[in-house]
Amino acid sequence: MKTTVKLFAWLSLCTMLIACNQANHSNEKTTVTTQEKEAKFLRTKPSTSLAVGCQSDVFDVAKGAQINYETGAKVIVPENAFVDEDGNPVTGEVKLEFTELNDAASIIASGIPMCIEIDGKTEYMESGGMFEINAKQQGKKLKLASGKHIEVQTMNNKPGDFNFYTFNAEEGKWVEQNKSSLNAVSQPNTTSTTTASDVVSTTTTKPVPVPAKPRKASSDDEVFEIRVTNMADYGMHAWDNVMWTFADQTSNSEENDWLYASRWDDITITNYDMRKAIYNVKAERRVRKDGSTTPITRNTPSEDIKTIYKTVAVTPVLFGQDYDDAVKNYNKALKKYEAYQEKKENEKKSQEAQAAFVRTVSIQGLGVHNWDRILKQRETLVLNAEYSVPTLYEDKDIPVVYMITGDQREVITFYQSSAGNLAFNPTYPNTLLAILPNNEVAFLKTGEISPTKLRNAKRTKEIEIGLKPSGVFVNSTEDLSKFIANNS
Repeated sequence: MKTTVKLFAWLSLCTMLIACNQANHSNEKTTVTTQEKEAKFLRTKPSTSLAVGCQSDVFDVAKGAQINYETGAKVIVPENAFVDEDGNPVTGEVKLEFTELNDAASIIASGIPMCIEIDGKTEYMESGGMFEINAKQQGKKLKLASGKHIEVQTMNNKPGDFNFYTFNAEEGKWVEQNKSSLNAVSQPNTTSTTTASDVVSTTTTKPVPVPAKPRKASSDDEVFEIRVTNMADYGMHAWDNVMWTFADQTSNSEENDWLYASRWDDITITNYDMRKAIYNVKAERRVRKDGSTTPITRNTPSEDIKTIYKTVAVTPVLFGQDYDDAVKNYNKALKKYEAYQEKKENEKKSQEAQAAFVRTVSIQGLGVHNWDRILKQRETLVLNAEYSVPTLYEDKDIPVVYMITGDQREVITFYQSSAGNLAFNPTYPNTLLAILPNNEVAFLKTGEISPTKLRNAKRTKEIEIGLKPSGVFVNSTEDLSKFIANNS
């Protein structure tokens, strides 16, 4: 029996989304050519698990601060720069939160729309460096005091001139700022702003391996003992009394008895799936080519010996206190691994920044700011699209679809509820994607749209877009970044 699965978790959001080219759709399909209201672009995060990491710094508000980031960004806060929500000056320590949004994955995860209404028409934005900056004291949001400016320097590899915008979250729209009044300057980076002490080099640091995630044994597990020689490479050197079970529980039969019923010269881990805690192990044994059972010694000629290899997926399991101790070690190792990965990413960004443009601006308010210009592509086709994931989401309950274009550097935001919610150049390599409620990515490359369907769309200005489930689940912004790199 065919079942239609509706995205109930998003239905409430759909009522809130007044997106690009605000329009009301009737039950019958109609081509909307005019706008009845001014467009709003409400910030809508596609998933709570896609968090964009911000950098936090605490300082005395009376002294102000200059904060240099590993990416080459810099923030200069003057003395006594903040007031509370009622406009009262604050004293003591404040926490400044600064987030750079410089790639497709972080922009999508942030939920910030990349479109703007100009003269009643929806245009799409090309970012030359977006950032979000906020301040808090004891968890309460602060505002920038009247007459105070915060200088923000960012670095981006996109050359050329960009306008400067501030996102008005309450009204749901981008507001262009007067660059001269904000001392906004964009220029090539002729000298590096980072020093050896600013950047933590990972090229000379011993790599931190992905930590092994312990699993508690259940009463249903068929467990066995094997000796794996390279467990230390996966952070299991401190685990006591490790037992193993086959990752595929349906395979716990005679077909895999060979692993623990035979004597092997060596068993090693060859691959690890961190999310599922599944290991591929390779067992190897040297035998005589003639099939005899005569023991192999040092004096046995190498031409008389062959090596047998077999592999299987297994999962380590632990019992009682051994499991509790392993979890503590895992949590410590995971923090070290995440810190190492962050340093690697920051070093990469810092290296890229050496050839970047430096963009400096004195902002007059907190929130989201963006160096932007209108994205221009020749032969852009503007259509009214109905998005769905066939066999899964037939009711077209996908509120937001993203398009990756421009060599994975641009993100365009399309809203299901809006008119003209698909704009692309058919000759460009574009990838449409949506993040489903279970964090699975569904996508479609525009080059896969049939020529016949495209011709009809050019005539009718309407098109149905069926996104394909990818089988890839993104549980972090890093996961999403990898998916974009591999599929667009």
